[in-house]
Amino acid sequence: MTATDGTLILLPVDGSETCRRAAEYCAWFARATGGRVLVLNVQPAFEDWQTHGIGHDVARKHREDLAKTGAAAALEILAGTPNEFLMAEGEPAETIGRIAAEKNCTHVVMGTRGLGKVSGVLMGSVAMKTFHLVGVPITFIR
Repeated sequence: MTATDGTLILLPVDGSETCRRAAEYCAWFARATGGRVLVLNVQPAFEDWQTHGIGHDVARKHREDLAKTGAAAALEILAGTPNEFLMAEGEPAETIGRIAAEKNCTHVVMGTRGLGKVSGVLMGSVAMKTFHLVGVPITFIR
């Protein structure tokens, strides 16, 4: 693959160690393919009634700060690799699937939170849901 192939790797991040390892893999993969990385942090959606219309802007700013904090390590690792950062709101797996489709991502790389022997059952409910929602190749990093 070359840069003309339009390789766009979606990297959902939450600031965890497995996301850091996924970012390292993405940096390598993007260099190998001439691709780009879209770093995505998904924050829970909120409704106006939750803030009663007061502090809506403050709540949004707080979520943006949380998203940037969750993506900071990945963005540092990806320095020098073509990348873009996006914060989205919603249920994580559904939002990852939606963004992958909207942005025409060619690959998804995401960390999982393997929990030992139960990881097969609990391999991150987000990871398993995402697996079923994304229509492109997906690589899980543990």
